[in-house]
Amino acid sequence: PPRRGPRMRAPSERRFLLCAIEVLELEGWGELVRLNDGAGRTQYGVTERWRPRAWADGKVTIGEAIDALNLDWIFVRGHRLPPPVDLVLLDWAFHDGAGDAAAGLQRAVGVTVDRHIGEQTRAAVAKWAPRLLAENVCSLRLSIYDARGSEYRRAFHRRVERLLSSAAAAA
Repeated sequence: PPRRGPRMRAPSERRFLLCAIEVLELEGWGELVRLNDGAGRTQYGVTERWRPRAWADGKVTIGEAIDALNLDWIFVRGHRLPPPVDLVLLDWAFHDGAGDAAAGLQRAVGVTVDRHIGEQTRAAVAKWAPRLLAENVCSLRLSIYDARGSEYRRAFHRRVERLLSSAAAAA
């Protein structure tokens, strides 16, 4: 019988995995972090406050982090967004919530903000050059961080700069 190799993944599944790896790289690959930001412990970017089920046994596995990323990918319709917009939006969704990421994309493309990426949003996205849109989304994200006046503002800027650098390299 013919040898069977690894299962070929659909292009959108491969893209999700590439984006997920990039986000996990930004999150420090499982390093346990405790910040005074009200979210509790964080591991692989999964916070105790917002994803308590993942913390039920006191730690988060990489599988649980990938599952959380996949839920955010589905919510922001990552499989229907062009690279590198998919990456910057997945990172925003995972870091700040999928609804905030969707609203940010809608603000960036100038459509009504309803926190849901549907036909109107996707049509507006299609009118943009993907790299320019990714940069616009990141600029908007940084302006939101700056307005918060968070003590973590510099860290957010570094994160988004690294994200844009990765997005540019992948484009």
